[in-house]
Amino acid sequence: MTQKLISEKNLWQRLPVRWRVIFLFLALLAASYGVRHLFPMTPDLRENQKSVEVDELFVESVWESADEAVAETGGAETSKLRGRVSGLYVSKLLPTGKKIRIAYAEYTPENVEMPTPNVLANDDASVPAADASVLDRAKAKAVEAWKNWRDGTPAHVPVLLVHGAALDGSSLDAMAREIVRTGAATRVIVPDLPGAGASSREVADYSIESAAGEMFELLNALEIKEVNVLGFGNGGGAAIYI
Repeated sequence: MTQKLISEKNLWQRLPVRWRVIFLFLALLAASYGVRHLFPMTPDLRENQKSVEVDELFVESVWESADEAVAETGGAETSKLRGRVSGLYVSKLLPTGKKIRIAYAEYTPENVEMPTPNVLANDDASVPAADASVLDRAKAKAVEAWKNWRDGTPAHVPVLLVHGAALDGSSLDAMAREIVRTGAATRVIVPDLPGAGASSREVADYSIESAAGEMFELLNALEIKEVNVLGFGNGGGAAIYI
């Protein structure tokens, strides 16, 4: 086996191995950066998706109870909570001075495939176990759960579904359609929380308090004055604050 003379080697072959490794690493890093900006990993458009621009909020300060808030601020608004709220965190939200985009899907009887009238008339009847699949039985239970949930709630009040961490609103779209189909509500809003889905990704505060405040901003933008809220996981924390 004969070795090439240095004069016969190209520039790549002349480089020491460690410099080749460094060069390849930098080239891979540059390629990754370029691909992520040319082809950003944005979620597919959701069914019935819309978006609104709202004020971005952040938590300026947090007190461990309403009593502590009153003691530190002398605030009249928090004084009415004295003696009634114990062990809850009370937060003060302020706008950051910029707008963020909140994406949401909206479900109504107009854009949801509704069951036929005879199905609605018999939706209380139980399906014989021998003829029903596991999915059918689970769906029947879900329908009954929604009927029980809506008992005592104001009629025709919109429902806001708030997803949990590491998810986005698309995880609740199927549930939103079922709520409308079963008549539990005639309008269901399913947002992507800021930092998730198609909503603004870069936000100042990912806390559940800020998420709750921004959900208020969303409801104000949609001119919804009364709402039933159902949250899951971290979305349940935001629902408590709402």
